[in-house]
Amino acid sequence: METLPKEYVSKLIFNLLPNRNDHELPHQINNLLIKHEMYLELVDLNQKFKDHYTSIAVLVGVYLKL
Repeated sequence: METLPKEYVSKLIFNLLPNRNDHELPHQINNLLIKHEMYLELVDLNQKFKDHYTSIAVLVGVYLKL
């Protein structure tokens, strides 16, 4: 995913269906999304995996940096 253009990564994330057995997947993807400042995708990914805390914490951190 790191070598794909942002628009392709965005489409992949918005069309991703969660696999309930893989709890590590969203954490690995989160790091990539944060690195490339893809915050809408970050929120969408974490909502799909029922993790609302991660996206809120990241967005508050970004807001505080501004």
